[in-house]
Amino acid sequence: MKPPFELDPPVNDSRYPYPVYDGGRKFYEQTRMIGDWGIGKDDGIVADIGCGPIPFPYANLLIDKNVDNDERWGHGIPNDGREIIYADLEVGLPFPDKHVDFLYCSHVLEHLNDPVQGCREIIRVAKRGFIEVPTIVYEMLFGGDESLHEWVAEYFYPTEMLIFRKLSPQEREAIKKRKEDGERFIKRLQLPGGDRYCGEYFEHQDLFTVCFIWKDNFKFAVYS
Repeated sequence: MKPPFELDPPVNDSRYPYPVYDGGRKFYEQTRMIGDWGIGKDDGIVADIGCGPIPFPYANLLIDKNVDNDERWGHGIPNDGREIIYADLEVGLPFPDKHVDFLYCSHVLEHLNDPVQGCREIIRVAKRGFIEVPTIVYEMLFGGDESLHEWVAEYFYPTEMLIFRKLSPQEREAIKKRKEDGERFIKRLQLPGGDRYCGEYFEHQDLFTVCFIWKDNFKFAVYS
């Protein structure tokens, strides 16, 4: 299957032990939001769950559910010498408790049937890690017929709790109908030169994703 777009070549950045794929935009912006990752080059097992074609540049272990590339627009997991394990977060990861020193989990939990089970398994296998989940604003702008997620999330700061909410049938229909409006809005935000990543979006990325680092555990719930 031919990908609908090409990924930019990886960047060799001395700050990371592995290549930074697709120009590094995703990771540079996450770094801007959260600050220092607190990961050294010899910090044990650093895993990326749901890595796809743009794995975390600190990760020495790549974990993915999909052997084929249908959900990655034909882009495969890079073959750059890192260990790759195929496993399903909801079924269970093949590790003992607190086996992973740092677990990176970006844009994975919104795809699960049961994000609560996914969070429990993340906390079980990892000592600390990173979570990123899209909000309803992200879904309204970037969602479409094929890219709609099962869940959206918010972070309730008074209790420091990650809250998942399932999209209603009415919201799903509204998002599909508004896809063209969202695409026009994104084009208005784009930087000169037609870059598909836009500056204004990143200036207010907390509107679009819940993004945080956790240690030992984190709170989560499903709102219904």
